[in-house]
Amino acid sequence: RDSIAQVVFQTYVLECLARGKLTTARGLLETVSRVLDSVSSKSIVEWSPFLYSLAERLQSMVQGAALKVSSALWKLAVDKILIQTVASDSYVHNSTLQLLEVASPDLSIEELAHYLETSLQLSEKSRRKHRKKQVRMVVQARVQEEHNDGGNGGPHSFFSQASASEGHLDPFPTGNSKGTHEVNDGVFGAYSKIFSKVKDKLNENMAPHLFAYINQKTPATND
Repeated sequence: RDSIAQVVFQTYVLECLARGKLTTARGLLETVSRVLDSVSSKSIVEWSPFLYSLAERLQSMVQGAALKVSSALWKLAVDKILIQTVASDSYVHNSTLQLLEVASPDLSIEELAHYLETSLQLSEKSRRKHRKKQVRMVVQARVQEEHNDGGNGGPHSFFSQASASEGHLDPFPTGNSKGTHEVNDGVFGAYSKIFSKVKDKLNENMAPHLFAYINQKTPATND
């Protein structure tokens, strides 16, 4: 019953935004913010579909000039809800970054840098977890490939290229078809896209974490 009520509530929030009932939506989002502040990170994951939809709805509103980045609604929905929950799910993280990209012409470079820096810092652990999950998937696929080939990989087989430590396995070892070391944390492409658009206005002092993140080939971990 609680889960049904939660879905009904979330749907009503999105409906209010879609219909332009912004005062009502703002009051409801205040409740969302308080709830998310009081629940565990595991419980926040249950809100991921709503958070993703919220970011998508806000994108449409910004594009339709129905939402200004200077408004109280933006500050509430973006600063207090979406940015604070980017670690909940890579889809939420990506959709939030897409929202920032859409809104970037209306944001000062300092505001945009702050959002990106905060998102990177808050999502460090979740991005590392996603990266390791991708590594495991690649390991399993490579093992299957070698098994299918009869295990004749020789000295250049996957296992001879990979580190013994899972945290340092390279999903794309040197010499493969890609030929590069890629950051595979689920959101690198979205950050890169924004960075490419505003890099002439940014400097490393403004966004040290962003510059380090974009310029690295294989991201360092804190393992």
